Amino acid sequence: MKLDLATPQERADAASLAMKREALEYTDTRLRERANELIGLLAAKSDWTSARRLAELMAETGYFPGAMQRPNRYVNGLTARPVHRSDAFATARYLESHAAVIREEVMRFVATDREAFSNVEEPLVERGGQWQEFVFFEAGIRSGRASRTLPATAAILDGLPSDVRTAGVIMLSRVAPNTHIVAHCGETNDRLRLHLGLAVPPEALMRVGPETVRWEVGKCIVFDDSFEHEVWNLGSEERIVLIVDVPHPDASVRPPSTPGAASALRRRIANLMRDAHLRGAYRDVDSGETRLIPDAFLSGKLDRYLTELGAEHVTLDSDGRLHAAAGVQTTRDGANA
Repeated sequence: MKLDLATPQERADAASLAMKREALEYTDTRLRERANELIGLLAAKSDWTSARRLAELMAETGYFPGAMQRPNRYVNGLTARPVHRSDAFATARYLESHAAVIREEVMRFVATDREAFSNVEEPLVERGGQWQEFVFFEAGIRSGRASRTLPATAAILDGLPSDVRTAGVIMLSRVAPNTHIVAHCGETNDRLRLHLGLAVPPEALMRVGPETVRWEVGKCIVFDDSFEHEVWNLGSEERIVLIVDVPHPDASVRPPSTPGAASALRRRIANLMRDAHLRGAYRDVDSGETRLIPDAFLSGKLDRYLTELGAEHVTLDSDGRLHAAAGVQTTRDGANA
């Protein structure tokens, strides 16, 4: 029998300390996220000097393990290496053994249904380029559409261990010709990222930390995407790879205090919604488009601006210019102008 000798005050103090530690960790994570966002924006503007200075400052103050390794969520004690040997990973060997089947189905799909891919958010892609994705799994959540569209590939992916299917994301990544994806870092260092080459022009390459790698059709590259990495496709053909996240080999058992991929995804969504002043989002059944529900602050402000502008609706074009569809202009007291 175990005796609990702690007094009520000691238990309360321990609970308070745990809450403070959790709050500090949350604050540190948010600070790292904000720093990476700013570094990415500076890189997108080609202000490399400022981006590098901020990365070095965050590393010097201990928020990042290094200027080139900047995960939002950092786990101590894991081997830090930009690029790993692919033949050391069972997942890489498994996918390479099924590469011909995957490639045949994917290339047939790409040729007939490009609209199924989704654009990856800016500002990672330099102007004039295009980066798209088609997701099979994210945070352990399986895409029914992907499974129906690419059944042979989905069946192969279902054969992966559960810890791989829940490690992060499994998706197709398409980079159009003449595209540069600017330097950025992944969410965490407790997983590695695997690329299986499916369509690989010779002019496509990737930098991971200080190392440069090139893809081969039917072969895997394994790298730590918590290191700064960027992609160029300087050729006239698109680059397509299958991306599979795998647990870091040193993190075979996830510490209980470390949030899983699903938890990290929910936190990212919550942060995004708070920052954008949204209280909800849903996918329209008929159109398939994502609909957003603004919170009271954003709703009130937009309503006031639309009234002052005399517009029924406004949109932003790709250059950030506002376009308004004019309605009846009203004055402050509601009378027609």
